[in-house]
Amino acid sequence: MEPMESLGDCPVIVVGAGPAGLTAAYELVKKGVYPLVLEKRDRVGGLARTEVHRGFRFDIGGHRFFTYLREVQKLWEEMLQEDLLWVKRRSQIFHGGRFFNYPLELINTLKNLGAIESLKILSSYFKAQWFPPSEEKTFEQWMIHRFGRRLFDQFFKPYTEKLWGLSCDQIQADWAIQRIRGLSLFSAVKNIFLKTNQPKTLVSEFQFPVLGCGMMWESFKSGIEKSGGRVQVDSEVLRLRREGSLIRSIISGRMERRSKSVESMLSPLCPFRNSSYGSILYPLRR
Repeated sequence: MEPMESLGDCPVIVVGAGPAGLTAAYELVKKGVYPLVLEKRDRVGGLARTEVHRGFRFDIGGHRFFTYLREVQKLWEEMLQEDLLWVKRRSQIFHGGRFFNYPLELINTLKNLGAIESLKILSSYFKAQWFPPSEEKTFEQWMIHRFGRRLFDQFFKPYTEKLWGLSCDQIQADWAIQRIRGLSLFSAVKNIFLKTNQPKTLVSEFQFPVLGCGMMWESFKSGIEKSGGRVQVDSEVLRLRREGSLIRSIISGRMERRSKSVESMLSPLCPFRNSSYGSILYPLRR
């Protein structure tokens, strides 16, 4: 018989200590609700965590902190205060053994690509406009329509699959729409010549924690625990015990966590628009 842990003093379980899960838990403790957060890795942050190796800190991916929402900005500043720095953006794409400035610059781009390759990319782009995909359900279809097959195969496909570990035909088009809305080969070339408004993903200045993006989520974890909530790492959720749509208990490692007084249901909670980092087990009171 596996040991049981009562949830009589834990009305909410958060599955996953990524940005959304930790933010949700932090907001709950401020309202007097003390959740239990379960994270399968040995540190918090999810895909926005910072790994530490021999004293050096490495971010998982190129994350940055920028928002137009004042309430989100206030929350970040509340967590890190003077440790949240403003940083000038300087981005480059390493492709074909050369560095391309990003956003693209005319001289730099033409010099690195060369006239012949530039014409091939443009030809592939126009072909995609004249003969677009019959549907745009996948990331691959969405990108080919906006950049052409040649640029997709050379850059976007290997980069995306390396970063996310999924084939581009297995990623939904909605994922691209959320992250790079308004960006296409046409808009990139147009911006080179006219310096028009850039997509919101191409901001020139952003905020960044002094010790890496994971510092933000480590601070959330600390804030949750100081306020009475709990964050348990190395606690992978293996399965859910349910009856219909109601979650009776969850299995985490060798522990089964359940509540005898209330029922629970699984519900995604994403405090930031278009986020999908965590889920919540809410008590369902009769």
